[in-house]
Amino acid sequence: MDFKSDYSSTCRMLLEQVEILVTGPFLPSKIFLSKSYSPLVSSWLCTPQPRVNGEWITVISGAQLAVKVEGVIQHGSRPGLFRSVEKVTVSLVTQPTPRANTNEKLYRMSL
Repeated sequence: MDFKSDYSSTCRMLLEQVEILVTGPFLPSKIFLSKSYSPLVSSWLCTPQPRVNGEWITVISGAQLAVKVEGVIQHGSRPGLFRSVEKVTVSLVTQPTPRANTNEKLYRMSL
């Protein structure tokens, strides 16, 4: 086999591969898409609202707590690309407030 013919067939094969890559559709990998996704929730509303951000909310036992999430989930930094929300996960931590014993209250009042 001649070196020139081997070289030309290799070049022809490489050119065919480049042509396939250039003319074919560009499909970025799923990992690339998930890394470029940066969600942004513009606002959320919780009733009752805390006076200071991060402050505990006191809710009477048996009362209902309403949480409303409003906003737009944007895709990346380009405005106009939006995604739909499948679900919102809310983490709730409860801690009962200590109550004074009723008998102890009456005893203190009678003194």
